[in-house]
Formats: sequence, C-alpha cells, structure tokens
Amino acid sequence: MAAVQSIEGRLAIFAAAVFLPGVLALAVLLGLNIFEVRRAQEFALLASARSASAAVDLQLATLSATAETLAESDAVAAGDWARLDRRIERAELPAGVLARVGGADGPFPGPPAPSAGSAAQQADPVAQSASHPRSAHQRTTVSDLVAGPDGPPAVVISAPAPDTTRDVVVQLWIDPRIFLSEQASWGLPDAAMVTLVDTRRHVVSRSRHFERFVGRSATEPMIAAMTEAPEGVTASRSFEGLPTVVAYHQSRLSGWTTMVVMPRAFVLQPVWLNALALILLLAALGAASLWAARRQSQALSADIRALEQDARSIAAGRLVARQPVRVVNLDRIQAALSEASAELLRRQERQMLLINELNHRVKNTLATIQSLSAQTFRGAERELQSKFEQRLGALAAAHDLLTQTTWSAVDIRQVAARCGGPSGPEQVCMTGPSVLLPPEAALALCMCLHELTTNSLKYGALSRPQGRVDLTWTLEGEEVALTWRERGGPPVRPPERTGFGSRLIDRLVKHELNGGLERDFRPDGLIVVGRFKPGPNARWNSTL
Repeated sequence: MAAVQSIEGRLAIFAAAVFLPGVLALAVLLGLNIFEVRRAQEFALLASARSASAAVDLQLATLSATAETLAESDAVAAGDWARLDRRIERAELPAGVLARVGGADGPFPGPPAPSAGSAAQQADPVAQSASHPRSAHQRTTVSDLVAGPDGPPAVVISAPAPDTTRDVVVQLWIDPRIFLSEQASWGLPDAAMVTLVDTRRHVVSRSRHFERFVGRSATEPMIAAMTEAPEGVTASRSFEGLPTVVAYHQSRLSGWTTMVVMPRAFVLQPVWLNALALILLLAALGAASLWAARRQSQALSADIRALEQDARSIAAGRLVARQPVRVVNLDRIQAALSEASAELLRRQERQMLLINELNHRVKNTLATIQSLSAQTFRGAERELQSKFEQRLGALAAAHDLLTQTTWSAVDIRQVAARCGGPSGPEQVCMTGPSVLLPPEAALALCMCLHELTTNSLKYGALSRPQGRVDLTWTLEGEEVALTWRERGGPPVRPPERTGFGSRLIDRLVKHELNGGLERDFRPDGLIVVGRFKPGPNARWNSTL
C-alpha cells in the first residue's frame, strides 16, 4: 500500500516540482553570469595592461625623440661638447635620466661593464627601434636592462648622430623606476601591481618591491604564457607566492611586456558577489514559493477537514448544512454532501415508516397465526400446540431483535443471547467474536438455536440441573464456524428417526445460511458443528 500523504506534503512537492525547473534555469543563468563577469573582468584587466604598455611606449618614444634631437643637433655635428652640455641642460631631462655622448674623436664616457653573474647586460645594438629607422646601421635603439653608470640597473636609449665623419652616439641612461612613476594616473585599482619585463623576460621595473626583484627572471608559467601569445590573461603566482591573475601585453615598439597583476581573490570578488546575489534570490524565491504553498495547503486542509466532518455527519444520520467553500471543486463536493444528507434523511424517514408498518403487520400476522393455531390444535395434544407456539415465539423473538436494529445487520452475540432458550446463563456458556449477520441469516440462526435448545431441554444436557452447553463460534476468513457442545446430560445415542426439528435445522443451514451441518452423537453429550457464510443477500438490500 502506498504511503498516505497529507495535502500539505502534496502541495509542497507540487511547489518544488514547479520551482525546480526555475532553479535549474537560474543555475544555468548563474553559471553564464559567472562566466560573463569573469570574462568582463579579464577583458578589463587586459585593457589595463594595454593601456599601461601604451603609457610605457609613450615614455620610451618621448625619450627616444629627445635622444634623436640631441644626436641631430648642430653641437654634435660641430663636435662642440660644451654647447651640447648646455643643450642637454635646456632639454630638462626627467629625474633618473642621464645623457652621455661618445665618438671616435673624443672619449666615450660609457658605463662600467656589468659585474659577472648580474642579470643586467651591455646595451644591445640590435635592439628594436624606438623611432623611425634612419638606415640599416643607423637607428635609435632601446636596450634591455643593463648595469647603470653608477652601478644600479638601467635602460639605455642610443641615438647615432647622422652625417658626421665621426662615429658619435648620444645615449640616455634611464632609471627603470621612472617607467612606472605615473601608474597612479593610469586608473588601475589600488590592488593592482604592474611589472615590466624586457625581451629576455627579466624584470625591468616593478611597482612593488623594485629593489628586491629587479633583474630577476619571470616565473616559468609566465614565460610559457608570453612565449605562446603576445597578450592574454592567465592565472599565476607572484614572486611572493600569492595566487594572482595576470594580464600581459607585449609592445611592438620595444618588445617589452607589461603585466598588470591582480590578486586572484580581488578578481573573483565580483564573480562571487554576483553568485551570492543570485543564490540569495533563489533562496528568497524558494522560501516565498514554499510559504505560499503552505498557506494554500492550510486553507485547503481546513476545507477538506470540514468536508470530512460533513461526511461523518452523514454517516451519523445528521443533516449537513450548505456551507460555501472557496475552492470551486470543493464547493461542489460540499453541495453534493449537503444534498445527499437531505436525501438520505428523507429515505431514512420513508424506510422507518415502511419498517414500522412491516413490524405492525408481522406482529398482527403472528398474532393471527397464534389464534389460528389455538383453534386448530383445540382438542389435540397439548405438546404439539406447545411446540408450535414455542417455534412461533422464537420467530417472534428474532423479528423483535431485527425490529430493534431496523432490519439491518445484527451481532451474532445478540442472536445467541435472545434465541438460546429459557435456560440460565450458568448452564449455557457462549464464547466468540463479534460477527454481523444479515437479517435472513439472523432469522435462520435464531430458529436453529431454538431447535437445539428445545431438544436439549427435553433430551439433552439442559434437561438436568448439572448439564452444561458450550456455544462457541470463530470467524475463519468469510466463514463462521459454530459449535454446540453438550456435557453433563443423560447418555446420548443416535435417534432412530429424524424429527421435524432436525429437518428444519438442516434446511435452514443449507438454504438460508449457505452452509453445512455435522452431528456427533457422543455418549457424554451431543456435538453439532456448523459452518456458514453470513454474506449479504440481495433480497434484503434497501432501494428506498
């Protein structure tokens, strides 16, 4: 049997079934939203890397133009180094930038060679051009990170002088920190860190811990990423070991790569905030759905309990008043119950009227039969008249019992107590469960018990004060097994002929009770075992 569920549980399941597709759809939207937010974050981060790279290129281009201007000046062409010094002073180079000139006619005040093992190297004459090329062997070049003239690392921009008989080169030695000096104006978040690496993947400048990490080689994952693509966004770890998200862009001007580094938690924060907002929205919608389902289930439960009470009132024979119900389907059921209760009461009234009329006529008929028997047996043996009147009395007792129950089902215990004869309760012991008998079965069983009692009073155990009768019955499925056992009476022997009472019992058991009967005439007492099925009979079904 399936588990019984309340309407509250059913409605909760229904609400969940309706809500779950929405949850799944919102979950998909949540995943797409996370993906889009993450992609937007990465796109914004890559745009910041491009902007930072462009700012660095602008600085290099400005300094390259300054170096070219100095290299193309009249002072360089005339070899007037004092005038060139004045020209450099008027150029107002930024702090951290040192100008130097060298050539065949004069000493080249170049920097000392880098120490062995240093990451910085001498300026590379084949570095990419920072300006328009002058010729295949005369162009402005930007070096990777080299050792500065005073020892600290530097970047060198070299601009050869054109149209000179001497090999003259103007160099700008640049402190790498100036490349990131304007980071605050780039519009980057406070949590962002910018790292600049040269073509050999060495750190040129870093917005944090410059002295600690300048000249260090980039991490292996970043080197692999920069080798694979000139720009992109990738997950990595900083030199400090913190998880980061890095957007990088390689400059076409210098070949350097600008990296904008963000803590991974900062990048994912908007993603998780959006996810949390959607989850809270889902939770709120789910709670609202379940709350609405609970409210509706409570209202429906109240209406259904009212209908249940109406049904119990009908079962008790009471009139059900018409009460409007808010739900149309339940309102129709309540109207039907109200109409049914009224109709059942009308039928019950008609049935009681007919039963009372029937009882009146049966009593009149039995009285008439008793008068006829008295006239018929006048002059005959008194015993014959007594037997007939006793049987008629048993039939009348059964009719009285059925009258009390309005000709409905009767408990077998009531039949046994009413039709067991005049013996006291100390002589007849009755034991058995409650079994409801239809009217025809009750009449037949009453007559059978009357015949057994009469026979026992005359010839059996009830004919003596010490005699006893055990009347027991059990219900085995749909079949009743009834046993009449006598003890303490005179010795029993089988009868020489079958009397009218025995034939009446056999006929009633067979035709009215749909069963069978067995008699065992034991010397110590008669035993009668009967089996019958007290099923409903169509002729007793009321159609009133």
